[in-house]
Amino acid sequence: MDVAAGGWILDRGAVVRILVLGSSEFDGDWHPLAALFGPLARRGHALQVAGDARLHDWIEASGLPVAVATHPPDFDAFLSTHTAELAHPSESDLFFAWSDALRQPALDLVRQWRPDALLCSLMKLPLAVRLRAECGVPLCFVNPSLYFDARGEARLKRDYPREAFRGVIRCWSALQDRAALVLHESSAGLDPDLEALPADHHYLGPVFWELPGTLPAYVSHRGDPWVLVAMSTGAVRRDVPFISAALRCLEGEAVRVLVTPSEAGRLDETALPQNVTVEEYVPHSEMLASTKMLVGHGGHGGVTKALYHGCRWC
Repeated sequence: MDVAAGGWILDRGAVVRILVLGSSEFDGDWHPLAALFGPLARRGHALQVAGDARLHDWIEASGLPVAVATHPPDFDAFLSTHTAELAHPSESDLFFAWSDALRQPALDLVRQWRPDALLCSLMKLPLAVRLRAECGVPLCFVNPSLYFDARGEARLKRDYPREAFRGVIRCWSALQDRAALVLHESSAGLDPDLEALPADHHYLGPVFWELPGTLPAYVSHRGDPWVLVAMSTGAVRRDVPFISAALRCLEGEAVRVLVTPSEAGRLDETALPQNVTVEEYVPHSEMLASTKMLVGHGGHGGVTKALYHGCRWC
């Protein structure tokens, strides 16, 4: 079922104006939204993205057919200026407080642009639910592969060991029921023994949207097998220690290693093993077609790309 092309958002038979609420702070949260823009735009639907400045830069670089309105404050800026105002905040408290800070500029956008539907990412779900309640605009939520079927507290504790994060999972699970449509960026076979989804929930399958780019010519040269070491195509905090540990393990092995750190300049390239090359960015899906193994952090995007291309994952 091509939900993006024929589902609830587009069943009105006319051009639909969609306000997209996204954020760049959590990279895997953004990509499933971006993957929908092409199919929606090709059918003549108008999209307006409300996001942060970094998201604006990504969209400009990608050539996606959408307009962007910067929508401050971004999550990092909010944390740096408002956390002290909250007494012992939980992670779910922070997301709701961030939603409060974004509410007025988001309301202004809704009133100015008058969308027919809202499309939101996971991190903007609390805000989107508020806008739906205040403005009556139907909401579609795109879940970037988390699953919320706890099946009891014991299973929730097993699958989400950190209590603080379990609170956020409970929060998101309750909020998703207020969306008219929920799209899951996953497949039934990859979810852990879930019962049938509700009628307004649909699987998109794995979504592999990436920024455009080309592989360096040397990737196709004959030689030892390639190993890709990559935490994410976006900003991942504290990824350098993990990358460094992986490179120590691969040093001296009969492999060529390509590293794509999440932020350029954070690795000391003068101290890297001889079999290691660093690139600021390459499309991971294209690289994995020539790769024997992916070393990553276990995110849904990286794992499913590795499975798709028949790579080992570590």
